[in-house]
Amino acid sequence: MVISQTFFTAFIQGLTEFLPVSSSGHLRLLAFFHEDFTPSVSVDIAVHVGTLFALMLYFWRDFARLTLLKRADRDEGLRLWGLLVIGTLPVILMGFVLHRTGFLHTLSARDGAWIVAWGNLIFALPLWLADRFGGERRTLTAQTAKGTSRRFGWGQALLVGIAQVCALVPGASRSGVVMTAARALGLPRDQAARFAMLLAAPAIAGAGLLEGLRVLEAGDVDLTMAAVAAVLSFLVALITIRVFMVWVARIGFAPFALYRLALGVVLLWWLAL
Repeated sequence: MVISQTFFTAFIQGLTEFLPVSSSGHLRLLAFFHEDFTPSVSVDIAVHVGTLFALMLYFWRDFARLTLLKRADRDEGLRLWGLLVIGTLPVILMGFVLHRTGFLHTLSARDGAWIVAWGNLIFALPLWLADRFGGERRTLTAQTAKGTSRRFGWGQALLVGIAQVCALVPGASRSGVVMTAARALGLPRDQAARFAMLLAAPAIAGAGLLEGLRVLEAGDVDLTMAAVAAVLSFLVALITIRVFMVWVARIGFAPFALYRLALGVVLLWWLAL
């Protein structure tokens, strides 16, 4: 049972972490439909580490620019640093408050399922509307500038960061909320997805740090299962990012919005029974 829980946790985390469908929401649904689904904290940390390394490998050029080692990339790297910091601060502050109160950790499996259902329904329509009417009037970096498009500035990054606070609600989807806000502010689909991916790095690292503190408190360490979970989540996430970036540039976010609407309706119907 431990092996199957590790497998499902790693697979779902790797598959859904960067898609606009809510990874935490899907894991809560597993816990709801399978009451004995309780993966260890060390496995939870491992899957975050695995997806983080997949993200850094796929976007290695962007992360290399953030190191500011190349003089030619220094200005662009500093600017990208500023966007990521501003976009991350709001969710860090609110996440700290919720972590201190312990609100999200005290939800029952059934209450969590209700929130996931409504979260998918509420945030699916804005995702589709932003993708449909957002336009392409801004650009994330100088390398992606086209025509008369304006640069994505600090004000836009702050608005995205404020929107990202909604992702603390199970089922809202951090990636989905960021992509929705970025598209609404005028970033093209591929650049909105890219910014959401880059903004995921501090969010994943922060979540891993909080879980790490829980491990230190509980002493819950299973190195073998953690290693398996990290490798599997890394591989699944790397493939998912690659496919998603190609998909979203050609088709957009509409299929994910439809999936979330259908999932929300089915969940509400199931819970009502």
